[in-house]
Amino acid sequence: MYRNQFIVADQALNISYRGKTIDTISKAQIKVVDVTSRKERKLAAPPLMVNKSSAVSNNLLFVNSALIGQYEPLEMWEEATIIDVYNLNTNTYVGSFYIYDYDDEKLKNFFVLDDNFYGFIGSHLVQYKLNKGLLSTNVNNDQK
Repeated sequence: MYRNQFIVADQALNISYRGKTIDTISKAQIKVVDVTSRKERKLAAPPLMVNKSSAVSNNLLFVNSALIGQYEPLEMWEEATIIDVYNLNTNTYVGSFYIYDYDDEKLKNFFVLDDNFYGFIGSHLVQYKLNKGLLSTNVNNDQK
């Protein structure tokens, strides 16, 4: 959540590979300070969050990025949530799509089942059909 990496593991939790998201934060942005009067170490500020949440369906990884993309229009960032999609079979970025705010509230969490995207926005549950072109990028069901 704090850098541009995801881990793919098998059913026995053996790491198959480490993938990277398209965000550019490769090291967690964490600053620690010593509080000598209390003999403690604390975070100086909350760490920079790179990815808010994610879901996997049919070997596609869906990531809600917490950072605006280099070519992302600020207007879109203000009125929608960006979901980046990765193919876990090929360890590649597939594309991105927007989930528009509802009643001035942003997407809080989501899950994906088959060709359906479900999102929680405020007190609402929204459902979208995923594009068949997006889903067709997952033609090989063997994990890398």
